[in-house]
Amino acid sequence: MSDLKSETLAIITPVYNRSVEIKKLYSSLNKQVNKKFEWIVVDDGSSDNLDDLLTSWGENSKYKIILLRQKNQGKMVAYRSAVNYLYKHNIKWSIVVDSDDWLLPEATSEMLETIRQLENANYIGAVYPKVSKLTNMGDWTQKMQPSVNIIDLKYRYHINESVILIQTLQLKWGFDHIIFSNEKFMSEEILYNCLMTQGKFKVCKEKFYFAEYKKGGITNSIFKTWLRNPKNTIALLLSRYNALGSLPYKFRVIGRIKTIINLNAFCIKLNLNIRNVTPNKMLSIMCYLPALFLMKRRFK
Repeated sequence: MSDLKSETLAIITPVYNRSVEIKKLYSSLNKQVNKKFEWIVVDDGSSDNLDDLLTSWGENSKYKIILLRQKNQGKMVAYRSAVNYLYKHNIKWSIVVDSDDWLLPEATSEMLETIRQLENANYIGAVYPKVSKLTNMGDWTQKMQPSVNIIDLKYRYHINESVILIQTLQLKWGFDHIIFSNEKFMSEEILYNCLMTQGKFKVCKEKFYFAEYKKGGITNSIFKTWLRNPKNTIALLLSRYNALGSLPYKFRVIGRIKTIINLNAFCIKLNLNIRNVTPNKMLSIMCYLPALFLMKRRFK
């Protein structure tokens, strides 16, 4: 089999005012054993010196660095911009690496080897463990099926975060089927729930991605972010409720109850009519009191 071309793999980093934090990721990319990849940085309307930084880095880089610019529209719009670039330039696979995360030197080698293995396999991508303080690594690959949907990881195996390697054609299809509002925040979960109809992800055990969650990031203020983006939050919870239908009975029931409690609490906080939003009116009635308690605790 011939070697894969450099256009096979891209690392996508959406960024907003993270010119300091991104230096650690850049350093880890420079240490990659296999440099047959492109680094695509999408500047989501930053006001720092990211432009000058990327220009200087690109002058002597052993891998291609691409800077895409857009006005501040949020991470998912930035991700979509990167996917449009991948599609236009025939880059077939990618992962998203956040600006405050970093990779071990073997990361691209591991991913390119996985791509070789998946060339003629019936998967839309692969998932790897993401090492962080927030990730429960206990059940990774030990009790998991060989292939999964992304929603299986959290609601069946209790794994909150993962690294997702995925085909560009599938990403393009997914983004073409998502409805974007004028709100800046949209969860990537909506995209991966949409892609469930296209196929599953191979489960891989290699650990090469390390995550650090900085102050000011979305992860550390997620519920405040939900309140600022009500349309996309409701879209997320409805998407999650529907996707949970693919899980075995016990996990489906527990997951849907939790989702309805979150949806109820969110609607109560924003004075929205639950009956006009919920996908299950009876379950919403049954979960009203727990949702009221959750609302007072979570959405202060």
